[in-house]
Formats: sequence, C-alpha cells, structure tokens
Amino acid sequence: MLFLGRTGILQNMHPAVGAALQQHSNFFDNPWDRLVRSVPQIQGMIYDADNEAQAERVRDYHKPLEGIDSRGERYHALNPDVYWWTHATFIELNIAINEYFGTPLTDAQKDQLIAEGVTWWRMYGLSDRVLVSNYAEFQEYWNRTIDEVLERNPTTDFALDLNRTRIPALPGIPEPLWSVIWRPVMAFNLWLANGLMPERARQILPEGTSHARMCGRPAR
Repeated sequence: MLFLGRTGILQNMHPAVGAALQQHSNFFDNPWDRLVRSVPQIQGMIYDADNEAQAERVRDYHKPLEGIDSRGERYHALNPDVYWWTHATFIELNIAINEYFGTPLTDAQKDQLIAEGVTWWRMYGLSDRVLVSNYAEFQEYWNRTIDEVLERNPTTDFALDLNRTRIPALPGIPEPLWSVIWRPVMAFNLWLANGLMPERARQILPEGTSHARMCGRPAR
C-alpha cells in the first residue's frame, strides 16, 4: 500500500493509460474510485478461490476503453503493449518494495518472480508476444519503456498537485476528519511516491516534483 502513489503515477505516465483515465473515468473528480474498484479485484486474481473468473472480469472491464492518446495515436486498453505495462508495474513493485523496505531479492528470486508474473499475465488470455523470459529482459523492457514511451500528462500533473487540490475523502474517513487531515496526508503520500519513484521516471515529471513540493512548499 505504501507504493500505491508510485505505481499509479507510473501507470498513468503511459500515454494510453493517461488518455483512458481522462476520457473514460471520473479520475479528476474522485481519484480514490479507481483504487477502490481496481486493487481488490487485481489482488483477487492471486488470492480468491475464483481467481480465473476474476481475471476474466478484470480483463473485460477494459474492453470499451479506446480512443486517441496525447500523441494522436489510437489506443485500446487491451492492446498487449498497453496492458503489459500496467501489469509490469505490479511485478516490479515486488522487487522495489524489497529493495526499500525488506531484503533485496537475489537474481534467482527475481527470475522466479518474472516467471510467476508471466503465469499471472496468462490468466488474462492476452497475447504472449510482449512477454519476457527473465529479469534481465524485464529490466531492459522497463528502462526502454520509461525512456521511450512514458510521458508527463494531465493525470500525472493532477496527482502531483494533490497536496494542494482538495479531493473527496478516502473511503471510510468521515468528511469532517478529512477536512482536517487531507493536506498532511496527501503531502506525505506525494513525498513518499517521489522518494520511491525510479530516477529515470522522475526526470520526466515536472521540475516541481521535488522534495519541497512534495512536502507542500512551493518549489523554488
């Protein structure tokens, strides 16, 4: 859960994902809604008894999501190149969380994680053409996507300004309490997301994506 902000921003930096959020969701009115709808169901693919049916449901939610992205190119959410990026962020999350908060994975464990991520991917029934076979190939894909595909867009700018833009209360938090705590809560989460962000990705985001801004102070 500590990586929610980082993972969400990395996903939204993909032109197709950013465009889909702008054109097919209420992200700007209530960014929590995407998390509440998505995270439990994605976790269910791993932990629920009906995980295969759950995978089909998650996949099918994306069938209507298509349009034109910021680069003027047509996109569809189930294009394997798009869908694999969002899936890859969840695989990489397990490596990063152990780097920052646990015991770093060995090379053999990273290769095993990639193999398990491929098994997880195949539950969606999408093309194998985007897959990698080991961590070295995954790392090459990861860096290439950051360098050649990811972008700053309105969804990332919005997310990085949430310590100054009031949004609805986090589910389960009463509005009177949220009105008191929202600014420090969001400032902490943005500071954390910034600190955990891969350096290559951080360089794409606005110059204001700094420690000062994440703590709620104007960047100088």
